[in-house]
Amino acid sequence: MGATESAEREAEVKPEVVAEEDKPLTIDGTVTGLDIQERLTLSQCIPRELCAGRMDDLFRASRDGFSMSALESKCLKYPGPSLLLIRSATSAGPLGVFIDTPWKHSLAKSFGERSVFFASDEGHLASYHCTVTFHKTRGVTCGEPVSDGHALAIDNVMEVCRVIILGVAKSYNIDDVEVWGLGGDREAQRKAWEWEQKETERRKQINVRDLQAEYDLLEMAGLVGQNRSGGSMN
Repeated sequence: MGATESAEREAEVKPEVVAEEDKPLTIDGTVTGLDIQERLTLSQCIPRELCAGRMDDLFRASRDGFSMSALESKCLKYPGPSLLLIRSATSAGPLGVFIDTPWKHSLAKSFGERSVFFASDEGHLASYHCTVTFHKTRGVTCGEPVSDGHALAIDNVMEVCRVIILGVAKSYNIDDVEVWGLGGDREAQRKAWEWEQKETERRKQINVRDLQAEYDLLEMAGLVGQNRSGGSMN
């Protein structure tokens, strides 16, 4: 076989196709958020492209307050998925929830149909698909413990995280809670809150005007005002 023919055969050999899940996770060193090692670990249970992308520091309990009200004010209206991490000295590894949809108030109906909660179990990272509920007096819950024996719950004062895996319950003392936005638009979130605040103020003004109009009608009818017990709006 001549050298030319050998070179042509080598050129025909196609490169090996590597499955997306087998490719190494590459992360731009300028990206802020979690460190590379933590991202690599979490890429086992949440979308790899989100692990490698921009992460927005939405909430940190040690900075913003250990309460559901504080979490609500920082996380609601963020237009994208997010990652809730629980920092606990009593946990052997990562503990938290990947939430695939924006946060919302919920109690009767859950959200995040393709969410995942994860916890270190017997030396490895266990992850389970779940849905999420969030309520200021009930806290955050993930999973369906009645049907499949897997669940994660954070109490409303962020003191304890309870995890159920295969029907076995464990409790972790919470040192901190973090929520990282994954690729959403922070400016859109800011504008949504600004609009809601303006709308709330507008409705207050309408209510005041309606109350004044109602009082004026009662006064014209002689039912309030003057020496009547109804008093005065002024």
